[in-house]
Amino acid sequence: MGLLSPITNLFKRQGSIEDPRTSLRNPAQWLSNLFGTKGRNGQVVNMDTAITVSAMWACWRIISETVASLSLEVLESNNGEIRQATEHPLYNLLSHEPSPLYTSFTWRETMQLHALAHGTAYARIIRNGLGQIVELRFIPSTDVEVIVPKGENEPVYRVKGENKTYTLTDIIAIPVMALNGIAGTDMLTVAREILSEAIAASEFGANYLGNGAMLSGIITYEGELTPEQRQNLKSSWKRNYEGAKNSGSTALLEYGMKYTPISGTAEDANLLEMRQFYVTEVA
Repeated sequence: MGLLSPITNLFKRQGSIEDPRTSLRNPAQWLSNLFGTKGRNGQVVNMDTAITVSAMWACWRIISETVASLSLEVLESNNGEIRQATEHPLYNLLSHEPSPLYTSFTWRETMQLHALAHGTAYARIIRNGLGQIVELRFIPSTDVEVIVPKGENEPVYRVKGENKTYTLTDIIAIPVMALNGIAGTDMLTVAREILSEAIAASEFGANYLGNGAMLSGIITYEGELTPEQRQNLKSSWKRNYEGAKNSGSTALLEYGMKYTPISGTAEDANLLEMRQFYVTEVA
């Protein structure tokens, strides 16, 4: 347990749900983590939506996998000689299997991913009846509410779905970019606007291509169509010519109808430029 004390001293302090300083405009961090926040364009930014941005996915994956691939060992000094403490009770937990649910690699990769997204990664320290640490169980950052009781200096942790609180001896908290030395910086909040724009741009590109970027335009007819004929024409056109799978198809028009294409290329719609911009901006 002594080997983990340097880690357990790093904890994120957040406002309580009862904190009057929080509001719908400036919610407590744990509430933002749980439901996400909206950019000015109305796009919801949370872990599920942010990971759909290819640049964000690549950054998170590379950093998390790199950290997880590094060795994590318990060392001991004996008469000035440093060696692996393979007999130490924490050696197997940290190096091989923190929990029966996952390997050390998976545990560290997941912890790093949540630390990058939400600013702090959490794990619960599980002990047996003798007080020995037998498991380090990952807790999603969105499931943890951190409260600093009035008049106290140490936080307590409330985990979603559990009717109890945990103290410093029960939780590992690993912050990323702790500007005040304690609380990690929530990337999803800090980068909310650029991520919401990237998500919107991705949806726009998907809809643009899905509607047939190579075959969109105006159908003209000198006569007059009934509402039923117009609907049938629209349905037939959409079924046979719209969509990426029908891109480049040859349209067959009847009754003197004329088709005038008005769409341009992806470059004309600034799709490529937008994607290149957001890759650089997000990274």
